[in-house]
Amino acid sequence: MQALKDWSLKRKITAVLLGVALVSVTSFATVALWFEWSLVNRMAERHLRITANLLADHVAAETVAGDWAAANRLLASLQTDSSVVAGEIEDQSGEIRASFRRSGKSAGDEPMDRSTAIGQAVVESSIYHGGTRVGALRLQAIHRGPLQGLLRNFGEALAMSLVFSVGVTLLLLRPAKRVIIQPLHDLATTAGEIARSHDFGKRAKADSGDELGRMAESFNAMLAEVQQQEAALHEAKQRYQRLFQHSPVPMFIVTGKEYAIQAVNDAASQAYGYSAAEFSALTLRALVEADCPCARDDQARELSVGKVMECRHRRKDGTTLMVELNSQVSEFADREAILVQAVDVTEKHRTAMALQGSEQRFRAVLDNLSEGLLLHDAEGRLLYANRRFHELTGWPAAAVTGAQVRALIPPDPAPVLGLTAQRYEAELTRADGSKLNVLVLASPLARETGETIATVISLTDLTAAKAAAAEVATSQARLVEVSRLAGMAEVATGVLHNVGNVLNSVNVSATVVVDRLRQSRITGLQKTVRLLEQHAGDLGRFFTEDPKGKLVPDYLGKLYWQLDNERNELIGELAGLTRNLDHIKEIVTMQQSYAKVDGLTEAVSPAVLLEDALRLNEDALVRSQVTVERDYDGSAPKVKVDRHKVLEILVNLVTNARHAVCSADRRDRRIRVRVGPPCQRRVSVEVEDNGIGIPAENLVRVFQHGFTTKKNGHGFGLHSGALAARQMGGSLTVKSAGPGQGATFRLELPTGEDQLPAPTPAASPS
Repeated sequence: MQALKDWSLKRKITAVLLGVALVSVTSFATVALWFEWSLVNRMAERHLRITANLLADHVAAETVAGDWAAANRLLASLQTDSSVVAGEIEDQSGEIRASFRRSGKSAGDEPMDRSTAIGQAVVESSIYHGGTRVGALRLQAIHRGPLQGLLRNFGEALAMSLVFSVGVTLLLLRPAKRVIIQPLHDLATTAGEIARSHDFGKRAKADSGDELGRMAESFNAMLAEVQQQEAALHEAKQRYQRLFQHSPVPMFIVTGKEYAIQAVNDAASQAYGYSAAEFSALTLRALVEADCPCARDDQARELSVGKVMECRHRRKDGTTLMVELNSQVSEFADREAILVQAVDVTEKHRTAMALQGSEQRFRAVLDNLSEGLLLHDAEGRLLYANRRFHELTGWPAAAVTGAQVRALIPPDPAPVLGLTAQRYEAELTRADGSKLNVLVLASPLARETGETIATVISLTDLTAAKAAAAEVATSQARLVEVSRLAGMAEVATGVLHNVGNVLNSVNVSATVVVDRLRQSRITGLQKTVRLLEQHAGDLGRFFTEDPKGKLVPDYLGKLYWQLDNERNELIGELAGLTRNLDHIKEIVTMQQSYAKVDGLTEAVSPAVLLEDALRLNEDALVRSQVTVERDYDGSAPKVKVDRHKVLEILVNLVTNARHAVCSADRRDRRIRVRVGPPCQRRVSVEVEDNGIGIPAENLVRVFQHGFTTKKNGHGFGLHSGALAARQMGGSLTVKSAGPGQGATFRLELPTGEDQLPAPTPAASPS
C-alpha cells in the first residue's frame, strides 16, 4: 500500500483510469453473462419440466399396473435427449421402482443426485391416473455445454472490450495529462519548492477557469496570506525578541526538569552579575539561595505555569535578592520551553517586613496607650479594643468582641449636629459593677464619598486627669511667670545691645576730647601768664626791649587761633556726644514705654531715618575711612512706623556693614544705602557693603537669637531687629553672593496712609 502511495500522480491517474475502464467493462460483461446464464438455466429447466410432464402422462398406466419393466423402457427413451442424465419413478410409498442412468447403471444401483449444482437441474412431476396421484417422476439434466459456449463467447467479447477500453484510456491520457495532470504537477512542484526553500513569494500558474484554476488561485491566495502571516510572525518574533532583550524585568528561558537556562535578557545579566555565557552553564535551581524556604522544598521549587512564586536568588557577588517568579509556556529552538520573569521584590519584601514590624509596633503602641481605644464598624459592632480598655473596664476580650458598642459605652446625651467628631463625658459600668467617669472622643472614618465605614473611640480616665488638672494649672502659672521674665530678659538684652552700639560712639568721642585736651596749647598760655607776672612792674619795657617780651604779642595771637580751633573741635565732639547721649535716652525711654503702651507710630521719611543712622555712626565711618554712597528714590513715600525702633535697626545695620568692610582688609571700603520706590504699600531700605560677605549656610542663621560671627559679638542685634521689623508690619532680609562678595540687608517698612513722597534730606559727605 505504501508503494502505491509513493506512485507519481500520472501513474495514479493512469491506474485509476485503467481501473475504471476494466471495472466498467468487467462489470458490464458480468451483468450480461449473469442475465444470459439465467436465461439458459430457465430455458433448460423449462424444457426438462415439459419432458417430465409428458413422460409422467405416458407412464401413468404402467405405474398403476405395476409394469415397471415398461416404465424402465419409457425412461430409457430419454437417451435421445442428451441433456437428461438421470430419471426415476417411485410409487405411492416413495419406493423407487424404475430408473435411468446415462452412465449405464441399472435402477437401484445408485440413487439419483438431487443436488442443483451449477449447470444442472432436477425437476419432479407427479403421476396421476384418474385424478389420483399414483407416483412421482424425477428427471436430472445437465446443460453445461451451452453454458461453456456462452462463457467462451462472453470471454472473447470481454477480451476485445478490455483491449478497446485500454486503448481508449491510453488515448485519453494525453489530453488528461495536459488538462489535469500538468496543472496538478505544476501545483505540486510549486508546493515542493516552497516547502524546501520556505519562499512564500512563489506563485502557482492559474491559467484556466476550471476547478484546477480556482484551486491554483486559492493556493496563491493562501500563499499570499501565509506570506503576510509569515512577515507578521517574523516581525512579531523580532518585536518579541526586542521586548525580551530590552525588558527592564530580568527574564529567563529554561528547559528540562532542572530548568537549564537557555537564554537571558540584559536585565538579568545586570541584576545577577552573570554574563550570558555564564548563565548558559547554570540552572534556575542553582540560583536559589540555600536558606530560602523554597530551596528545602522540592515541590515548592517546581515552577507553576501561570502562577507567581516568591523565592530568594543569589547574585554572582554573593548578595541576594527576593524575586517573584512568573512562568509561562513558550518555545525555544523549535521545542517547548518556559519563559520565566524574575521581578525584583527586594524592596517590596523589605517594605512588607517593615510594615509587618510597624504593624506589630503599632499594635504594641495601641496596647500601651494610657487611653482605652475602640474600633467599631458602621453597624456598631466592636472590631478591636486595646489592652488599656480591658484594664479600665475589666471586660475580657471574648466577652466584648462583636458586641454592640452602644451597650458598652453610653452615647452622647447632647450630640451637636454637623460635627463629625464627638467629645463628651460618660459614666461606664465596669465588669464588677463599679462606675468609672471617662472622656469619650469618637472620630468617624469615612471614604472619599463621605460614607462612614468605621469609628474610632478613645476613653480617657478622668479620675487621674482631674487630679492632675490642679497641678497643671500651678505649673502653667509658673511657666507664664518664667516666660514673662525670659521675655523681659530678651528685651533688656536687645536694649543693652543698642545702647552698647551708641556707647561705642560715646567712648570714641570722649577719647577724642581727652586726647585733644591733653594735646592742648593751654600749657603755653600758662607759661606766658607766669612770664608776664614776673615783669608785672615793667611790662612796657618788657614788651619793647626784652627779646622774649617782643615775641609775646605775636605768640598770644597765634595761641588764640589755636585755642579757638581746639574749642570748635571740642564743641563738635561734645555735640556728637550729646546726640549719642540723647539716643541712649531715647532707647531707655522706648524700653520704659514697653512696660506701659506700644511705641508711638508716626509717618517719617525713610531717607531721614537713614541719615540719622549715618550721623550716629559718622565719626566711626570717618575714622575707618569708609565711603558712603546714597541712592534715595524721590518718589518714596513716608513710612508709618515707630521712629526709634527703625533707627535702632538702621544703626545696627550700618554698624555691622562698617565692621564687615573693615574686616575685609580692602582699600575701597564702601557702604551703599538705598531707598527704593514703593511696592505693594511698602518701601524698601537697603544697606549694602563690599565686605567679607556671608556663607550660604549662614544666610538662614543670621537672624537667630545668639548667632554671631564676631569675636566679641553676642548675636542679639539682628535677631531683635528682625523681631522689631515684624512687629511694625515689615520684614528684614539678607542676601549675599558668598564669602568676599559683600552682603545686602533689606528692610521693608509699611507706607503711610497719605502716600505722599517724602522729602529727600541733603546728604552729608562721609
